[in-house]
Amino acid sequence: MFSGFYGFPIGREIFLQDPVLSKIDKKYKILHGAFLKVNSNSAYHWHIDRKRGASINMLMTYESLSFALFYKNKDDYITDKQQFETVKLAYEPNHFFLFNTQQYHSLINFDAPRVIFSCLFEEEKDDLTYEMVKDYCIEINLAKESNV
Repeated sequence: MFSGFYGFPIGREIFLQDPVLSKIDKKYKILHGAFLKVNSNSAYHWHIDRKRGASINMLMTYESLSFALFYKNKDDYITDKQQFETVKLAYEPNHFFLFNTQQYHSLINFDAPRVIFSCLFEEEKDDLTYEMVKDYCIEINLAKESNV
């Protein structure tokens, strides 16, 4: 699950105490949760996740200047442009964010370690997409539309 991050697993009995995660888990089982750390002054390459179609993340540290970025136009990655537009995920304190792991994304971290909570659904990308989880979260009033 950690794929290049320093990870600390969190038991289901712990993270499912959160009412948001518990509601989502009723429809789409959350298999694992973990705190993932990125060191200061480091970056994670542009990629899409191999297995995950979506994830739910929460930024746990706000001392560091860091950016989670998405390609604005997914076709830019294929054409290998030298410059391309990005969209920054604007994390808010104490809020979960549904993360489209099948859209090219990257992380740039600066002056302090960065830690997020992230989860892994039981179903993989071919069976559970970002759109499916997003639609369910909107349906049960856990989420609103976003541009990312």
